[in-house]
Amino acid sequence: LTLSTGIAGLFVLLNRNEAAKTETVQCFAAMLEETPAAYYSKVRDKAMLASLDRIEKWLFDSVVSDSAGSDGCLDSLIGLALARGSLATNLRLCKLLLQRPEVLRKKHLRKLAKIGQTSTSWFSAPSL
Repeated sequence: LTLSTGIAGLFVLLNRNEAAKTETVQCFAAMLEETPAAYYSKVRDKAMLASLDRIEKWLFDSVVSDSAGSDGCLDSLIGLALARGSLATNLRLCKLLLQRPEVLRKKHLRKLAKIGQTSTSWFSAPSL
């Protein structure tokens, strides 16, 4: 409950202060650059997964609303999708980008290519 409350409070503060939001999102994107692909796919802690879901939702909402810092939010969202290694996250990201292609920049395309190069097994193939 404490982690969830802290994250919710952080989002409220960031949405009220554009400079803080931009700085925080840039730091988050830099941190995700260093996070190995599919790193969070191994997380089983429910509180951690819920926190990742909330962060992901906030980033999606920021990009959709085209609020201040939405370009950085898209950077972070792509990095989080890569770090999560989640089919659901990647599909939501694809849907967002199909609906709002104008938000894409060249730097985003390079990051998206990394998702395509990651070998994450979303389905269990039957043994032959």
